[in-house]
Amino acid sequence: MPLSVGNKWTYDSSDDTEVISVDTINNKIFYKFKTSGNNNGKILHSFYWQRVSNDTLFLLNYDSITNQYIEFIDAIFSLKENDVAQIHLELGDSVSQKDINYLPRCRDYSIKVLDKSDDVIEFITQRCGVDFNYITVYKKGVGVVKTKNDWGIELKLTDFKLN
Repeated sequence: MPLSVGNKWTYDSSDDTEVISVDTINNKIFYKFKTSGNNNGKILHSFYWQRVSNDTLFLLNYDSITNQYIEFIDAIFSLKENDVAQIHLELGDSVSQKDINYLPRCRDYSIKVLDKSDDVIEFITQRCGVDFNYITVYKKGVGVVKTKNDWGIELKLTDFKLN
């Protein structure tokens, strides 16, 4: 996952994702992403943070209810085809499963490699069963080139600019 301020990806839904800053949160360096999308003529923005450590991509979300950051493992690039990583999310005593982003979440989830070549890796992340599973395809040196969730929403990369 190429992480550098100014990197920008455009998907076929007209959603743009851009790295806008580097932030230190909980003594770790994260890249802040801004996603902009058109919803019935209104431009909506959302923000999240990512970092890479060794072979692992971490995703950080801010939970405004508990005023805490929640860090997830989003991808493990060293996994081989058909390997499955079982993840247990430590939320802490003050955070309940249903408090995070107003949705019921599972503390345990899995990441499985469906397909892998020298340049492309495809993961399925399975959380809480139905409606929380999604497929993500990464291309080396590019980033996310395709996503698809249980609701049938699919995004494909149409353009990108790397600094």
